Amino acid sequence: MKKKYGAILVMVLLVALAAMVLGTTGCGNLERGTDVGMEDAVTAVEKAVTNADLDGDFAKLEMGMSTAQVQDLLGYPVSIQDIAGKRVYKYYVADGKGRLYISFTDDKLSGMLLSTP
Repeated sequence: MKKKYGAILVMVLLVALAAMVLGTTGCGNLERGTDVGMEDAVTAVEKAVTNADLDGDFAKLEMGMSTAQVQDLLGYPVSIQDIAGKRVYKYYVADGKGRLYISFTDDKLSGMLLSTP
């Protein structure tokens, strides 16, 4: 009799664990394809920037640079997206606290947007 109740208890616990796992795997921002954690809970401040507003190699960016020139300077971006007819490269800046979105139109750097929490 005790074995029967023990087996039922184990089954109930496994079902509860499976429900918790299934319930949490769908959480996050599916539009970006990843669950980024607290980023979704914080309203980011976004502003257009120029190279004068940036540090290090980012300060060497110039409007009109090609995607290849930017990659040679900064390395491969964290992500590449095509948004509203523009190619957008994402880089982390400020020790990973900020995100720099570099927009390209016709393979030429056309704008930069800094997003900070």
